[in-house]
Amino acid sequence: MVFYEAGRSLAIREEGYLISKLTSCGEKYEPMKGEQFEVIFTAANTLRLRGFRPQVLFLPVENYAEFFKWCKDSGHNIEFGPKFDILTLDTLTRLSLHWSNKFSPFDQAMILDPIFAEWIAMPGDTIGSRLRIALDPGGDLKVEVSFQFNILKPDALIRWHMPDHERLTPKLREFLDRFRNLEEKVSILLWARKIAQPTADPLSLAKGLSEIYPSISERMKRLVKLRNMAVHDPAHIGKGDVEEGLASIDEVMKTIDSYGSSVKGKN
Repeated sequence: MVFYEAGRSLAIREEGYLISKLTSCGEKYEPMKGEQFEVIFTAANTLRLRGFRPQVLFLPVENYAEFFKWCKDSGHNIEFGPKFDILTLDTLTRLSLHWSNKFSPFDQAMILDPIFAEWIAMPGDTIGSRLRIALDPGGDLKVEVSFQFNILKPDALIRWHMPDHERLTPKLREFLDRFRNLEEKVSILLWARKIAQPTADPLSLAKGLSEIYPSISERMKRLVKLRNMAVHDPAHIGKGDVEEGLASIDEVMKTIDSYGSSVKGKN
């Protein structure tokens, strides 16, 4: 658990560094009057005309509900996955969606071809690992990593500020952040148990859980329903519903963690 938390903390810091670079590089686009999510098409077409292949889309989480409502109203296909969602623009372009969060906040939308830059992890001098782990004289765990971020094709990234939008409440934003963490944890559990988990619908995770814990499967179904309301109709979600959802996420997380501990104990 100690090394897991150390690795997670390191990954969060690396992600934050990467976001700080992305939001200050590339081309800054100014949306035309009336443009909102349509800018995604404009930016993707611009990258394709330059010979690039747009594959990654970053969006501020404040636009979460409006974005999925726009997708539903305009008929654009979204595939929900435990790691990230996929937006299909056309037969040639599929974009992995990445949202801002409390660890990696940003207020710009960005679309890019991964060829934009390279991330080079530098191994240590002695053991050849990218991580260096040691205890300092005070007994605290110290984890270090060396890397280099090189921008190769600055015109392979386009970024822009989204027009004014209806902001999510802080509690609803917290719920969406923690729900995505729960999706990842459930997906890992099902994968370890070799239980099929189609990624097109988060409800498939609840169905998979029914083979292990029917009780938390029902809770997961209710959480998926609340999540869908946050996507399609956030104005009708009550404060009590969000608080109950957060408490339910905690309960499901604890149950999954205790399950993992019991399995390790048996092994």
